Amino acid sequence: MVFERALDGLVRQAHRDRAALLEALEPVRRTNPWRGTGHWGDCRPHDVLYVVAAVAGETPPRRLWDYLSGQGRSPLRGAQTTVHGAVLAARLEEAAWQITANRSPHLLATPTDATGAVAAAVLVERIAGYEAAGITPGRVDLSAALLRVGPDAAPEVLRAAEGLTSRAGRWLAHWLRTGGLPGQPSERVVFAPGRGSKRGHVYMDRWWEDVQRIAVAQPGIGAGPEGPDGERLAPEFQELMDGTEPSVSRARKVYDWAWRPIPHWIAMLPWHREELAARWLDHFAMGADRDERGAGRYLLLLAESGGPAGLALHLAVAYGLGARHAEDRTGAVDALLVLAARGDLDGALLGRELGELMARGTVKPTRLVAALGLAAETGVGGTVWSVLGAALPGLLGAADSSVRGLGDLLALATECARRTRARGPMAEVTAMAERGGSGRVVKEARALRDVLAG
Repeated sequence: MVFERALDGLVRQAHRDRAALLEALEPVRRTNPWRGTGHWGDCRPHDVLYVVAAVAGETPPRRLWDYLSGQGRSPLRGAQTTVHGAVLAARLEEAAWQITANRSPHLLATPTDATGAVAAAVLVERIAGYEAAGITPGRVDLSAALLRVGPDAAPEVLRAAEGLTSRAGRWLAHWLRTGGLPGQPSERVVFAPGRGSKRGHVYMDRWWEDVQRIAVAQPGIGAGPEGPDGERLAPEFQELMDGTEPSVSRARKVYDWAWRPIPHWIAMLPWHREELAARWLDHFAMGADRDERGAGRYLLLLAESGGPAGLALHLAVAYGLGARHAEDRTGAVDALLVLAARGDLDGALLGRELGELMARGTVKPTRLVAALGLAAETGVGGTVWSVLGAALPGLLGAADSSVRGLGDLLALATECARRTRARGPMAEVTAMAERGGSGRVVKEARALRDVLAG
């Protein structure tokens, strides 16, 4: 939100009094001059200094026009720019152009909510302001605003949107009336390319040959929905929603990214967390099957965003619950609790995927016990049982009693089942309980079987 307010403030103040703005920015320009993004870097919020340089006239308008029309090479984009970085770069480039050319009164896409969402009523007012000023909004700014506006506008807001007369206004009215960008169906797929040679590989070299990863495929949006006058989203936003499916070429690309996510990425699609989860799933999975660190902290932000919570988001949480590092597991627990509190958690779906991931060895029971035990301590034993009750059949059907942490997982399930008074036999638990011997797993299975029997 700080970045968004700063970017909008630059555009607004340049429209009102560019000379006064330049004077106020002098200390900033002196201590933080624009130095470029760098060929190998990704565009990030601190690159708002590029817009500051445009206010000072340090970026020639002709070059700005070349960047926007695709004739020149933007200093905000390089060989390693991600699709998210390209969206951010496009917004900054266009804002710089607006300051030096048409003097736009304000930006359309500035969020009204911390998730990045824009209230429909506010967006109607902003476009009305452009109409009053006789100025055409930038395509990138309008595209960003449309993707941030909520899908369910009140009747009075729809009527106000229908009263707009500009092309941007008509597109907004059409977007609100038709529900905007449709959600993408998620298809469960397995990525298991196998080894390309008989010898093992050093760390980071062809790592995908050693994984079996449950992933999600989505078809993408193509050119995206068409407006009433043939309008389309800016190309950067179309690329943001390209189709996704696991492949070796995708594994190479994802690994090659300088993938340093920022909350602003989630704010680009605040009503499409399922689509974001599908496209980021490799990175959440790496926390479990590659012991990478860091992606789990973004699970809470996804959970707090809007839109359906489908297979991709539940898989992302599953990988997070099985992450190697405790802080990533904590992020997954927070996401689970938020989804449960909002009524968006499908415990059976999450449990089934966890059971499959544990059976494949991707998620280790010891890590899952630590995560779900933390969740249970918050008083949501019923939620934890809904997950474990669905996870155990797949796990017990594929694992033997020697799996490390299985006894602890059964003990946690027994405690949650007892607290919630869960009833009903579970064939896999009964089969494990009827095995001979007095090992820990068999004992815990018997305890769970007895609790479920009442």
